Amino acid sequence: MKKKLLFSTAAFLMVAPLSSVHAETVHTVQKGETLFSVSQKYKVSVSQLMSWNNLKSNSIYTGEVLSVSNPQSSNTQDITGVQTYYVKKGDTLWSIATNYKTTVQQLMSLNKMSTSSVFVGQKLVVAQTNVSPTNPTSPSTSIQTYTVKAGDTLFSISRNYNVTVNNIMGWNNLKSSSLYVGQKLSLTASTTSPSTPTTPSKVYATVAATSLNLRNSPNGSIITAMPQGAKVEVIQTSSGWNQVKYGNYTGWASISYLKLVASGDSTPTTPATPPPTTTVNYAYVTASALNMRTSPNGSVVTVLPNGAKVQVVSTSGNWSNVKYGSYSGWVSSDYLGANSGSSPTSSSGKVVVLDPGHGGADAGAVNGSYYEKNLTYALATKAKQYLENMGYRVYVTRTSSGSCLPVYTLTPDLQCRVDKAKTYDADAFVSIHINAAVPGAIGTESYYNANSSYDGSMNKQPSNSKVLAQTVHSYFQPQMGSTDRGVHDSSLYVLRKNTVPATLIEIGFISDYRDLNKMINNTYQNNISNGIAKGINAYFAKVN
Repeated sequence: MKKKLLFSTAAFLMVAPLSSVHAETVHTVQKGETLFSVSQKYKVSVSQLMSWNNLKSNSIYTGEVLSVSNPQSSNTQDITGVQTYYVKKGDTLWSIATNYKTTVQQLMSLNKMSTSSVFVGQKLVVAQTNVSPTNPTSPSTSIQTYTVKAGDTLFSISRNYNVTVNNIMGWNNLKSSSLYVGQKLSLTASTTSPSTPTTPSKVYATVAATSLNLRNSPNGSIITAMPQGAKVEVIQTSSGWNQVKYGNYTGWASISYLKLVASGDSTPTTPATPPPTTTVNYAYVTASALNMRTSPNGSVVTVLPNGAKVQVVSTSGNWSNVKYGSYSGWVSSDYLGANSGSSPTSSSGKVVVLDPGHGGADAGAVNGSYYEKNLTYALATKAKQYLENMGYRVYVTRTSSGSCLPVYTLTPDLQCRVDKAKTYDADAFVSIHINAAVPGAIGTESYYNANSSYDGSMNKQPSNSKVLAQTVHSYFQPQMGSTDRGVHDSSLYVLRKNTVPATLIEIGFISDYRDLNKMINNTYQNNISNGIAKGINAYFAKVN
């Protein structure tokens, strides 16, 4: 029924001889269908279907919409001069506008669209040559306007409307790239303005922070640090991040610390060969805990644990202005040292997978409004920051809100966590959990696997797993300051199925408020996470 409806709609909309009508252009995959059966149905080859739909394999899923004819051959121009195009997989309104040398605004107007969203198989009018004899290349004399929405940037608007950032800033007399929701922008030149090119050229920005990390993905590993004032080419934006080019590097940087260049969308000032290395000063907290303040002697922002690595931005008297993760503030210089006081770093080339227990539909142990899945994720992300400051490459097995798999099932989800260690070629795997029992039970314990009694399977590196468990336990347990319940051999799934040295640590008991009150405290979380990181670092120093 659905395919017949699509056919009748296409036939009704096309004003052309019947021979020029493309009857069925898309097919919705039904249960049990394969790419081969669809190819037979429409008398085309599997390779054609893969090409028309940009498929990398012959796997398809129920409900997927496929183009079943060449999208290029379905572009027609009827007797009234209307040229049409059928949307294929991967198309956007901007890419279609670019291919047909028109603008997103014109396509939306021709097709009476209220948004720029398109779907596979949608029929679009891309040109209408008989509407007016006016030379299509004549510049528009009307001023088009756009109302800024939440999430808009000058870069995204310029790309959607096929103009340059410089155009928009010039037409609206903007002195900076800052926008506000509801702001009205002119998207064409006034009648007295000289014609300007509408082909978007390169967009540049400068680093507004003292130093800005360039990462391999949003929130990913650091590639290099870019100094203040460095000029970068902006490639695209995504959820608060810009993908940029900086010299020979390409990566992602926070949009909050990039300022679009107002003058000249061409000729970058970025160095052509690797950017100059910049000296960034770091120091380590030597006190057992150190208050970071809003200003010298000001209110406390957060508490830094012993050994925390901070970036020193500036100094004033006996105070230092520092950065620590997402925090910035002032600390007493008397409690900063040139080294961390921990074991010499053994991070070169090492990969660590941190596994925050439970997640998604699996809350883990619960006490009132406190869930194990939330506490383990908080500890894992803090430990990740400490390890990355030491130079390790660190991966986490799940997101803050989800489990390892999109749909949670216990054993497959546990296997997913084990598989992450293989995928990332990890050198160590640390699973973080919170215990629960009858009221009165408190304390910290850790596990490794060195036996095959459960189902015949055993960790591939039992000796190193034991060293990892003992070393990490010896560093984080004192930071928790609860009863030491020891290190034990266990057949837990993520331990026995792992191929790399692995340990599972139980921070404390959520069921007892003596432990819980520590685990929800930010200072304790920082110290425990720092202890986990130091323990991992000390483990590598032992086994290297």
